[in-house]
Amino acid sequence: MDRGLKNKDLIDAVNERFRVNAEIHPDRLNSRMDLRLVSCDWDNHTMEFSFIPNELSLNPYGQVHGGMACSVIDYAGGAGTFALTGALVSTIDLSVTYLKPMAAEKYIVKIEYTHIGSRVVNCTGRMIDGETGEICVTSMVSYMLTVIDPKKGGRLSQGYADAKGLLTLEKTDLRPE
Repeated sequence: MDRGLKNKDLIDAVNERFRVNAEIHPDRLNSRMDLRLVSCDWDNHTMEFSFIPNELSLNPYGQVHGGMACSVIDYAGGAGTFALTGALVSTIDLSVTYLKPMAAEKYIVKIEYTHIGSRVVNCTGRMIDGETGEICVTSMVSYMLTVIDPKKGGRLSQGYADAKGLLTLEKTDLRPE
């Protein structure tokens, strides 16, 4: 199978995971973001998402709230980390720099994975105005790869436990050969 099709399979799997998560937990912040994976490059460890702000995303001035921009980058980076590793992730460090107000109707979120280790994954992120191409936000995020062990008190929410295959992302099915 060619690499382009593998990337398409990954894109479809991540976007389906977003859809199912929104269906199971419609009131959670992640479910209410209009975030979609649009491209990925396995060789360069990069992913690109689109984000369309909605009313929940806006501050009192009608621009994207800084907390929402931070959450979008965190969620995109975490979803990509999950896709790359097949492991659940927890954010352990997050640094965000806001460069300009965000009043566009669409943003591109570019994530580059700079370190993929056995326990920690690091990435940089940028939110780019989809109309002007200007960088609005930069970030650095670190994720710890986690395992849920029911013997040690860990558990998934009922929605995740019920969603067959939601947490299973077979690397051999999606990673390039």
